[in-house]
Amino acid sequence: MRKVVLISLLVLLISCNLREVRYSDEEIAIMKHNIVENSDEESYSDYYTYVGKKDSLLYIEMLPYSLKMMDVKNSDSEFDFFQLFLRAKFKGKYNPNDLTKLAKPEQDLLIYYLEQGSTKESSYCMSVLIDYYRKGIYYKKDEKKADSLYLATYGNPYPNK
Repeated sequence: MRKVVLISLLVLLISCNLREVRYSDEEIAIMKHNIVENSDEESYSDYYTYVGKKDSLLYIEMLPYSLKMMDVKNSDSEFDFFQLFLRAKFKGKYNPNDLTKLAKPEQDLLIYYLEQGSTKESSYCMSVLIDYYRKGIYYKKDEKKADSLYLATYGNPYPNK
């Protein structure tokens, strides 16, 4: 009996996660309004999640909302901007190493936002910057800098050292 209950709960959880959230045009307009007018994190999160499951052209539409949310202290919108830009540019695929495939001004812009996010202590931005220093992407390869950023971000030394 216990196994049946556990299996039922598992199936229920999986089915809830697989359901696509559908918003009406009016609900989407309200979310956008709340983002622009109130820097509403919940609306931003809901819209970001909604866009993430749609056509890659919507990633371009999401970029200004990420810019708007950069004023919110606890927002990871700098990283969101970085990720959305790469997804828009590369047909929905996100690979931070694709930065090297962009034109220099685009690279500079994305690095700027990653660095801005790192000053807000965004671990997402920091992890990308650490990886870039470690691999020599955009920056000159600098293991010491990567290790110090890792220590500052996560509070312990880089593993396997």
